[in-house]
Amino acid sequence: MKSKNISILKSKVIYIIARLSLGGIFIYSGIYKITNLQEFSEVVKNLNIFSGFFINTIIFVLPWIELVLGILLVGI
Repeated sequence: MKSKNISILKSKVIYIIARLSLGGIFIYSGIYKITNLQEFSEVVKNLNIFSGFFINTIIFVLPWIELVLGILLVGI
């Protein structure tokens, strides 16, 4: 009798759970940042890593990218 060698990384269940979890985190994070834009902008400005142009770009683009990626992960 052969024993089945099932790799945990090849398991469809683990794959689906990982996608749904990561997608859910992205969706939650994106929605939270969109609804609390002032708080998010203060956090980004306090990092003191980016200049003015990049701060505005990050504040307005990053939450939408997270939301779209989350939807794609959960929906596909």
